[in-house]
Amino acid sequence: LALFMLPACSFCKQAGGKTVPPKNTLTIQLKNILFNVIKQNENADNMLEMIKDSGNSLTTKQIILLSKTANIINTKMANILKETKKIILKAESSRETMLYSSLILNNSKSLESRTGKLLKISKKFLSANSRSFFRDAPISGKKSKKGVDLSLIIKRYDAAAKFSLSAENLKKTSARLRAAAKWLYIVSK
Repeated sequence: LALFMLPACSFCKQAGGKTVPPKNTLTIQLKNILFNVIKQNENADNMLEMIKDSGNSLTTKQIILLSKTANIINTKMANILKETKKIILKAESSRETMLYSSLILNNSKSLESRTGKLLKISKKFLSANSRSFFRDAPISGKKSKKGVDLSLIIKRYDAAAKFSLSAENLKKTSARLRAAAKWLYIVSK
């Protein structure tokens, strides 16, 4: 919603109908960073919705999918962080720069909040799986074996551990991104 309130588009039409890039490349870079932060915010929100829709009873495949998605978001956020650090060195104090840096800061704060929720859920999920590890294990010494197959329990526990680690890395990267966005905002004032 905030994107629609921003000043003119990144490419303006001249009288001849040709499109030319704007003179300020810093504005284009800030728009790209803002777009990417918003996109990763949506991806984190989709992960939270997937967990909510499952009622916290995720299958092993869903846990693996969440872990891979968290790794992808983490990689993209690391790239956004690199771009933000480059722009901090070039940033100049202007109204447009301050507007975009303010929006980037607000969206990175909400992204950090979402990744914090993901980390909390993953830690809770990991501790729940570790408690049920021995409870669901097959019973030995009896004629009938009751319980879940041990290899499935181990796969589920490993998937939960990987998801927890991915969520922890995601939280760290989002905190670094928020800090860089804050510095960008300070420089643009």
